[in-house]
Parts: sequence; structure tokens; C-alpha cells
Amino acid sequence: MFKKIIITIAGEITLFLLLLLFLRIGLLQWEDSTLYPPTYSEFGFQSVRKGYTGEQVERLAGPPLDIYVDSDDSLVRLERQEALRRGPLPKCETWCYTTMGRGNSCAYHVRMLYFDRHGRVVGRRVCFEGD
Repeated sequence: MFKKIIITIAGEITLFLLLLLFLRIGLLQWEDSTLYPPTYSEFGFQSVRKGYTGEQVERLAGPPLDIYVDSDDSLVRLERQEALRRGPLPKCETWCYTTMGRGNSCAYHVRMLYFDRHGRVVGRRVCFEGD
């Protein structure tokens, strides 16, 4: 009887330790490596609506990390100052507020806004890209 209890307790401890190990591995797989701009506001980003201008967006969410212009079916990255000086958009634009950071994980939160050629928000992408 005593031997059965010891075997049962040892089995439960082993099961518990295996569960902890699997949880730890799972947490490592989904480690978040997201990089945001220094003045980024998630609340402000979520407050952006279709039709907002770039100026309105920057007041709410802050400036993006990167700006890409849709140029003949390909995205071209612009330096931030160049994009701001450019004026009205000849093509559509994508503002990226996040990027994948360095480290062991490729998982990160994606935050993008899409603008039409008139400089108005037409959509957004909010998701989590995993390993």
C-alpha cells in the first residue's frame, strides 16, 4: 500500500514537472520581440479611424517607425523626413508602427496603417505574427 502511494506521488510530481517544462517551452516560442517608436500610443493607434489625415494620426499614435510608398506594384521605403517633405501622395502609403526586434523570437505585434493617394487612412493591420 505504501509503495503504491509513493509511486502515485512520484508520477504526479513527474507529470507536474513535465507540464511546467511544456509551458516554459510554449512561452519561449511566443516571446514578444516587438519594437515600437518611442512616442507610440496603443490607445491612440486604436483611436484612428478611416478618413483621418497623417497629421491627425500622428497626434494620436505618434510618428511611425517606417513609411512605405506603393510605387508601381512594389513598396519603397522612404526616410521619414523625406516622406514628410514630399507633400501630397502620388501613390498609396503604408505607415509601420512596429517591427520585429532582436532576440530569440520572430514573434511580434504588427501595427500598420494604410493611406490612399489623398493622404487619408483607408485601413489598418493589427495582428500578432508568431514564430
